[in-house]
Amino acid sequence: YWLHDYLPKYEKHICNPAGPQSILEIGVYHGASLDLWKEAFPKAAIYGIDKKDHGVGETVFLGGQDDPKLAKRISAELGSFDLIVDDASHQPDHTLRSFELYFPMCKKRYVIEDIYMNYRNGKRTGSLMGRIHELIDEMNLTCSIKGIHLYYNIVFIEKC
Repeated sequence: YWLHDYLPKYEKHICNPAGPQSILEIGVYHGASLDLWKEAFPKAAIYGIDKKDHGVGETVFLGGQDDPKLAKRISAELGSFDLIVDDASHQPDHTLRSFELYFPMCKKRYVIEDIYMNYRNGKRTGSLMGRIHELIDEMNLTCSIKGIHLYYNIVFIEKC
């Protein structure tokens, strides 16, 4: 987080008196970000997803970020989350599929880090960035989206 200057953005959009009560991070690697969430929100239930077992603990589900069976299992076991952060493969196809799987489980905020890979082919149709543009329309037509905050390499999506 400190390498990308994400912390000030998280502080602006996530840190409030209530704070998130439940967090799911997609892509935890060795668990440093999970430790950061635990320190910032000690009362929150914090879970992760990663394709490899890095010995982080029982709160990490093993599997691919775009695996519909895993998403269904997590939804059945845990329900929804106040905050979902996608910091997994950063591959456009994976990120879009995991967004479609996990965004319905999000109650308040969905964050996608390292979105730079979504610009490699310069396309928007059928891509994550195309989906973000659809959410802008949704925000203004249906009021199901409260806000979309784009910064260099990161996007925060707030639900109503």
